[in-house]
Amino acid sequence: MRHVRCTHCLRALPMPFAIDGTLPTWAGRCDSCSGPLEPARVGRAGNGCVGTPIRLRLVYGVRVVAEMWHAWRRSHEMLRWYQRVSVEEPQLTGGSLYEQVIVRRSGLDIEAASGVLRRARQSFCEWPSPRKLRYRDVVHYIVVDEYMRSHLADFRGTYTNMLRVVASIIPYHL
Repeated sequence: MRHVRCTHCLRALPMPFAIDGTLPTWAGRCDSCSGPLEPARVGRAGNGCVGTPIRLRLVYGVRVVAEMWHAWRRSHEMLRWYQRVSVEEPQLTGGSLYEQVIVRRSGLDIEAASGVLRRARQSFCEWPSPRKLRYRDVVHYIVVDEYMRSHLADFRGTYTNMLRVVASIIPYHL
C-alpha cells in the first residue's frame, strides 16, 4: 500500500492502488486541513513515520521560491509603474490612478482596467468588512491572477502567501 502526506499538517494517509496499478480517483486534499497531498513513503523503522523523497521536497522548495520571486518581481514592476504615472499625471488619485497604471502597464483599455479594479475590490474590499480599495490590493490581485494564468496546467493554487511579499514592497498608504 502506498502513502500520501499532507504538505500542511504532515498527516500520513494510506492510498490504495487499483488492481491495474493506476491511481484511484481521489481529491488530492487532506481530510483534516484540506491541504495538498504529495506522495510519501513509510519510514524503515516501521513505526508509521512517513518521509518524503528528497526530489519531491526539492520540487516543493523550488516552487515556493519561484512563487515568491514572481511576486517580488511583479510588485517592484507595479511600484515603478505607480511612481511613473503619478509623476506624469499628478491630478490622478485613487481608482483613476490605478486604472491608468493598469492601462499603461498591460495595454488594456479603460473598460478592461475597470474590470480588473472591480474584481480586486470584490476579492479584498467587500468581505469580511467593507473598506476602501488600496493599491496594495490591486497589485496582490494582479500578481496572483497572472501567476495562476501562467501556470494553468497546475490547478492546486499557490503554496506561498503572496500578500506577504506584496506587502513588503507596496506601502500601505498607496
